[in-house]
Amino acid sequence: MTTEVVVINRDAVALAADSAASSVTGIHKFANKLFGLVHDWPIALMVYSSASFMGMPWEVLIHGYRERVAEFEQFRTLDECAADFITYLGEIGRTPPVAALQSHYFTTLSNRFYYRIRLNFDNEIKLRFAMKNPPTPQDVSEIFAQYIEEAIAEIDQLPDAVGIPATHPERILVEAKSALNDALDAVFERLPLSTAQRNALLMGAAKIFAKDLTDHPLREYTGLVLAGFGSADVFPCCRAYQIEGMVFDALRYREAAHQSYQYTPAKGPRIIPYAQADVVLSFLFGVHEGFEEELWEEIDQLFGNDLSEQIEGLSDLQQAQINEWRIEQVAKLRDKMKRYQRNVYIDPFMKAIRFAHRKELGELARALVDITSLRRRFSADAKSVDGPTDVAVISKKDGLIWLNRKQYFDESLNPHFFTRYQK
Repeated sequence: MTTEVVVINRDAVALAADSAASSVTGIHKFANKLFGLVHDWPIALMVYSSASFMGMPWEVLIHGYRERVAEFEQFRTLDECAADFITYLGEIGRTPPVAALQSHYFTTLSNRFYYRIRLNFDNEIKLRFAMKNPPTPQDVSEIFAQYIEEAIAEIDQLPDAVGIPATHPERILVEAKSALNDALDAVFERLPLSTAQRNALLMGAAKIFAKDLTDHPLREYTGLVLAGFGSADVFPCCRAYQIEGMVFDALRYREAAHQSYQYTPAKGPRIIPYAQADVVLSFLFGVHEGFEEELWEEIDQLFGNDLSEQIEGLSDLQQAQINEWRIEQVAKLRDKMKRYQRNVYIDPFMKAIRFAHRKELGELARALVDITSLRRRFSADAKSVDGPTDVAVISKKDGLIWLNRKQYFDESLNPHFFTRYQK
């Protein structure tokens, strides 16, 4: 995991990212997550959650994009640039070296779908034995059928993914049925599967690739953030995307609208954290979100179940009046606390950011990443936010300026690296 931050006001946008990356061998502290997208363009790109797309490192992909647009005029808007970069990812995903990796993404996701059903079934059977209520063969068949039906129903209820053809599941069933069958047999082994259940599981796995898996346990993605200015943009902008992968040449992605932002004088400045956001939000709102949730649960319990027990002997009319009063008082308390939070913590801070100098924006972005790293270092959590913090500030006047940027080499021994960008 990681922490990345965008701080945006009317003059500039600052981006900061830590350098921690996890792998099977542990946490590494020198990953690059913040890049200038194209030399001389006032646009930066940040990535989080995964260091590659379809097996290709993001640094390689970005270098390829620079070559692709080398003769282009700068895009008029950041939105146009972001859309072109997404198009580029789709094109790269269809090139022979990367297209061969589509099958890996396909089998990985379908296997997770099958394993999730198998895990739920196995846990239920183990629980029956632990409670000294061993299931009969008939029970086993019924429990298995139940979890299959629930999994299929869950997939059917998901919204359709944007940009994926409606015929995609049928195409997958035709062209990849053998692979799906192999995965199904490997996961379920000798469990009793009727022909109808097998067909339903095959179609369920195929449907996954045409569904929006946002917030679903099966989903894995790379976070992608582009920020800066197009040639015609007056105010800075950032666009966030979640890139999943490609199956049969269809790119699965979505814009994270809640993490995208176009500055306007009416909306004002914004701080947007990505990936591990809890410490940044605590700093901004004056309270940790987990504590706030627990507090309101206790208040609801106090004014809900506990109060209901005390008024059981009253008439129906009296109980209704008290319940109406209870709902009104809790709503008033919530509103009062939200106003206090905004007046004391959020608004004064945002007012200062509105007029902050671009250097101060960069310092703030870096501090928010650093304080998250510090919090993780002195906690039981894995040190998943760590290493040097890279910081860039982008303004219309100065373009992209690095305030802090790590290098893995001695700069005095590699002058050629820097002269390339001065040509």
